[in-house]
Amino acid sequence: TMRIILFSGAISQIACIGVDKASNGQQAVNMFKANWMKKCDCNTRYSLILMDLNMPVLDGYDATIQIL
Repeated sequence: TMRIILFSGAISQIACIGVDKASNGQQAVNMFKANWMKKCDCNTRYSLILMDLNMPVLDGYDATIQIL
């Protein structure tokens, strides 16, 4: 929602980091798996994941279980 968009915009400006956003829990899991499987020399893997516990399709609890 709007608070998440403002927060992610502020974080990316202050810390000069990239922010990826998922619209539901399943998309978050898919994004994590795709990021984890990348083969590159650079440091592009996720360092932090903030999860909304009430996401549609797959809630944050179940998405976190699949990520862990």
